[in-house]
Amino acid sequence: MRIQSWLGIALLIGLSPLPALAQDLGTPHSHNFQNCMQGFYDCDQKQLSSSEQKEVAHVAKDRIFHDCLYGYADCNSHSLSAEQQEIIEHVNADRNLQNCLNGMSDCNKAQLTAEQRQVVQEAANVRNLQNCLEGTGDCDQTQLTEGQRQAAKEAASVRNLQNCLEGFDVYECNASRLGPQEKAALAQAAHDRILQNCLEGESDCQLSRLTLQEKQNVARASYDRNLENCALSYENCNESYSNEKERQQMAKASGRSLN
Repeated sequence: MRIQSWLGIALLIGLSPLPALAQDLGTPHSHNFQNCMQGFYDCDQKQLSSSEQKEVAHVAKDRIFHDCLYGYADCNSHSLSAEQQEIIEHVNADRNLQNCLNGMSDCNKAQLTAEQRQVVQEAANVRNLQNCLEGTGDCDQTQLTEGQRQAAKEAASVRNLQNCLEGFDVYECNASRLGPQEKAALAQAAHDRILQNCLEGESDCQLSRLTLQEKQNVARASYDRNLENCALSYENCNESYSNEKERQQMAKASGRSLN
């Protein structure tokens, strides 16, 4: 990305490493010098020597350059050299272009070239098409071609069918938009969910909607589940469901006596 290259150049020619402080930071003078080097408000320039003032001024200039590079609000580019200002100008232009490409609110299209505006518009069209296909974000159907509108419509139909098959509520599943085959698949999926709930002993089991064979399978699954619960001494064990032989086996497994 071009903005990274400009930042690399800036770091090479514009910013100097912060000088190491040779003074003892425990003394009041050294503490004040450190405050000045960090740009703190409680810096007293009058207490600095001439060389210290030059050093502080150099670091402050680098700090301003850094702030301008990253678009901070306290950037004051007037104190920068012509070369640094040129770098800042390029970095800001690249940052603005990136914001426009990403659809950010702080995009200033007036700063773009004609070629950049065309690229930004193409990116916006792609982003809008993606939103329409996925059913997320802002979708402007008027910006789509006839083929794209048809693709978005088909994607919405597939998404609606998937929501219906997975048992989502009426806000996400519109059964009226389904065809005869899709409605049959939906009915089968709903029936399968009910059967699964019954087999697993869930509270929302609707036995009345099951076939005779399915009810028998559910009864057997419930019996086996209760037998396992009793063998493991779980609280939800109902020994009245077990025959004498099974009760003796469960008592032996748990170390209990039936006497």
